Parts: sequence; C-alpha cells; structure tokens
Amino acid sequence: MFKESHLFQTFIFLLKIALVDLITIKNFRNLNNYISEIHLVVKGKGNKQILYSGFNTDPSEVIVNGLSKGDSCKKTCYLEQVINNVTLKFDKIIKSCDNMFYNLENIIEIDLSYFNASEVTDMKGMFNHCKNLEKINFGNINTSSVENMYLLFYNCQKLTSIDLSNFDTSKVNNMRSMFNSCTNLKFLDLSNFDTLNVNDIQYMFYKCQSLIYLNLNSFHLSDGINTYNAFNFISSLVKICANDEKIKTILSQKGIYNNCSDICFKPNIKLDIINNKCINSCLENGNKYELDNICYKVCPEGSFPSPVKELDNNNFENIAKCYVKAHEGYYLDINNKIYKKCYINCKYCHGEGNETINNCIECNDNLTLINNSMYNTNCYEKCNYYYYFDETNNLQCTEICPNKYGKIIKEKNKCIDKCYKDDIYKYEFNNNCYINCPNGTYELENNEEKICYETNPDGYYFDNDNKIFKICYETCNKCNIGGNITNHNCLECKDNYIFHKNNLNITNCYINCENYYYFDE
Repeated sequence: MFKESHLFQTFIFLLKIALVDLITIKNFRNLNNYISEIHLVVKGKGNKQILYSGFNTDPSEVIVNGLSKGDSCKKTCYLEQVINNVTLKFDKIIKSCDNMFYNLENIIEIDLSYFNASEVTDMKGMFNHCKNLEKINFGNINTSSVENMYLLFYNCQKLTSIDLSNFDTSKVNNMRSMFNSCTNLKFLDLSNFDTLNVNDIQYMFYKCQSLIYLNLNSFHLSDGINTYNAFNFISSLVKICANDEKIKTILSQKGIYNNCSDICFKPNIKLDIINNKCINSCLENGNKYELDNICYKVCPEGSFPSPVKELDNNNFENIAKCYVKAHEGYYLDINNKIYKKCYINCKYCHGEGNETINNCIECNDNLTLINNSMYNTNCYEKCNYYYYFDETNNLQCTEICPNKYGKIIKEKNKCIDKCYKDDIYKYEFNNNCYINCPNGTYELENNEEKICYETNPDGYYFDNDNKIFKICYETCNKCNIGGNITNHNCLECKDNYIFHKNNLNITNCYINCENYYYFDE
C-alpha cells in the first residue's frame, strides 16, 4: 500500500512539473514559436550591425521592413532605406545581455516590450555607446534576475528620458557608470529602485549635466558602498528627490540640495525654465513654446516650432511645440526655420512632395516605400505578390511577372527587366536577382550584366584563385587558362580555326588554311 501511494504521489508530482513546463513554454512563445522579440528602428543604408559582433546569441530570424531575412542576416543586415524597421526573433532563453547593442550608432529606437528577460542576470553595457539611440521602450520587462547593470546606458547621448518604472533591481549589486555621459538626459525617475544589494554606484550620474528631475527617494546606500564621482558634473539646478542621508551629504557638498516637490513628478507637469519652477501649463507666465515638458518664450537654439499648435493637456488651449528633429508628418524647412507638412502618404519625409514625387523616408501605415528611380522615393499601396512599373510609370501588382520584366527580386517582391539595373540585387542566376552570385555560381570578368554561371560558358575558363570565369584567348572556344599570342592553351577552337601543333609541341588554334601551311622562322 505504501509503495502504491508513493508511486502515485511521484506520478502526480512529475505530472505537475510537466504541466508547469508546458504552461511556461506556451506563455513564452508566440504564434511563431519564438520566445522573444526585439524591435529596432535602424538608420542608414548598406551593411549595418544590428547586434554587437561579440554578443553570444544569434537571433533565429531577422525581419527587415516586413521581409524575413532568415539566415542571410544575423548580426549584420543589408539595409535598403534611410529608416528601417528590424525585428529580431529568438527561439531560446537569453541569460546575458552583456554588450548586446554595444557601440551600434545606427540604432535610433529599441522596443523590448516582447523581450523575455526573466532569466537575464547580466545587463552590463547593453546599450553602451549607442550614441544616436533616442528612445527605449521596456514595456513590462522582467529584470528580477539581473545582478549587473554596469555601463547599462553609458554614453547614450541622445536619450532625454528613460522610463524605468518596471525595473526590478532587488538583486542588482553593480550600478557603476549606469548613466555616465548621458549628456542630454533630462528626466529620470528611479523612485522604484531597490538598492539594498548595490555596492557600487561610482560615476553613476557622471556628466549628466542636463538633468532637470532626478528622483532617488527609494535609494538607500549601504555602508561601504563606493560612491566615487557618482554625482560629479551634474547641473546645480537639478530638482532632486532623496531621502538617504549619505546622498544628501554628497549633494550638499556640491551645492545641490533636496528640493523635490511632488508636483514635479506628476503627469503633464511642465518646467518653467526661466523661473525654475514646476507649473501646470506652459501658457502660464507668458511662455508660448514647449520642448520636452520645458516651457520657453521662444524655441531654444537648435530647435524649431511646429506650424500646427497642439492641445495643452491641462488648460485645453493650443501651444506651439518645438522639435529638434523631424517629427511625424513634418519636415524641417531649414531656410525658413519652421517645420512643414509632408505629402499625405508620408509618415516622415525630407521634402514637401506631390503626387508623383512623395519625398517620403517612411510611409504611413498600409503603404510601402518603393524607389521608382534614383531621386523618386514614393509610398504606394502594398502588393500581395510582385510589382513593376509599366510604360506609363504606374505601379502594377501581379502574381506572375510579365515577359518584359521576367527577372525577380524575391526580397523586394519586385519584377525587373535586368537585375543589374537594381541598386543592390545586381547579380542574375536562373532569372532571380541576388546581392552576390549564389553559392556554387560565379560571374564573368568584365561582366556588365552581372550574370552568374555554374559552369564555364564558351570562351571562358575558371580562375580558381579569384573564383571568377576569365576569358580565353580569342581563338579558343574552350581553354585551360587564358593563353597569349604564342600559346593559346585552347582545348577547342572557335569556328574557322583548327588545332595545329608546332615544332615546340604547343597546340594552338590557327586560321584554317584551305591548302597548305608551314611555320616560318
């Protein structure tokens, strides 16, 4: 009886484990069987790194601008537009994010809302030297296992604020240089941070000279914690909240005193930069413009007003907002120092545009960006299959490419008459276009049309050292090697030429003499 009961309990125990594992896997994986996704906005064309080359986990799939790149791009991708949307999909649990995006200056936005960080223990240098990173969305990220946040945002010079309200730092022991050299960081609310296990905050806020709000109310520094240069080179005007006596002492030595008001950290509260106080609306005290929740009488240097006034959240009146970069639906007219509206199809643009030339950089939803010519980047309706431009320059969608446009660029769903006319997919093999000749095929020297071959075409031989088909001597149809005027190295002659072996035992192709021939001196 005991044995049966014991076996039954063991069976139930194992069943529970199996069910927990099943539920865990189900929760982790989405419909595509991926555990994690990371969404990036990447700027620039050409070969760009999307993960640090030393990062130890390759994504299982990479999607660029809605098209799957599969195994063709892992840490480095070829980008085709100025602004690219990249999705990294991982089918395994990631346990370390050490230097994940280190020194990747081409990334401007990162969304980690769908990233499973539940087993990540190390975030050291995750965004280190991402100098052009402007926005990070952490969503409801689970950082409960993280122990190391050393250099996490080091030198992220474009970040103005970071929402870390969902960070669990209960196990973190190292926050050294976490925000070091975030020179444009203005708002930082760390009121939820648990620092009981932290033993190092050296250089944590070093050179954060633009900080306006800093909430450290939950910070409690343990005895022996290293605080060297933690608050050096931050603004003396910073509105700081701190309860810990050690922090208050360090700051008071620098002439910075606890001057936090609860109103500063409520939603939609603005800062009157002239009077250095928090206010409900930028329309108070004669201000007319707003930039990053800060009120100004005129837009500060380096920023320009939007022509469309936006509704102020508190007073329900319109306020002109200032921007330091192009914002959705507008571009900067640098001559008139004002933002102007893009063409209706564009989400972002570099000029006004019209029906034939949209000047779009990124399209509105449900439209796709297509380069019709070198200087004409337009947004069109998405084709389900392939597209081409007809003789009247109108976009045509088709399931089968017509004869005149019989070459296919699968990555672009595009029909084209000649592959070499494309900016990127110039090489042709079996009527498909590629960035380079596919494995096992090679191009011809002086090959203007960039056609790839598996075997030697007539008149060419394979140069194994340079992996290219080179041209035979002019009289050869087939040859061993290039040949010259005295030694043709022919294996087969062209029409009207025949083999002859001279007295040096060299077999060449010569003009076919109808009667007799001889070799002279």
